[in-house]
Amino acid sequence: MQDWINEVWAPDIQKGPSVLLLDSLKTHKMESIQTRLVDHAHNSVVCVPPGVTGTSQPMDMAVMNPFKDRLRYIYMKYVIASGIFTDAAQNEDLLLRQWSWCGRKSTKNPFRMFFFKAGLIATGPRDANGVFATPVPASEEVVEATSEEIDEATS
Repeated sequence: MQDWINEVWAPDIQKGPSVLLLDSLKTHKMESIQTRLVDHAHNSVVCVPPGVTGTSQPMDMAVMNPFKDRLRYIYMKYVIASGIFTDAAQNEDLLLRQWSWCGRKSTKNPFRMFFFKAGLIATGPRDANGVFATPVPASEEVVEATSEEIDEATS
């Protein structure tokens, strides 16, 4: 993970404050990793509590969860039929075939449900094309309310 921080994350992170949201994988919570991210990549690090991935990481649910489930299934079938992998090339071949399978099985918009569940899709009025929109006000007059009227309306 430290190589990833040094070679991938740190060079691409923009200057200024940033937060890296990580799942609760044991490696992500290691003090050496957290320190490296803060000191080298200038990040605040937040670990997602177990059980909230569905609402905080919709892409993980839409892409990685089905992929990992499918990979486990294929791996189990392979091991039952052929035994364990004998080299890294066999493992790599399986991974590449599974990524290809995932691409062929994707639907028109497989991610919408997961983004909706996470509360990241605007809900409300839509125009005829399904685009989020609010009606145009009948007039452009500005109506000013007194503080007493606001207090009455909000109590």
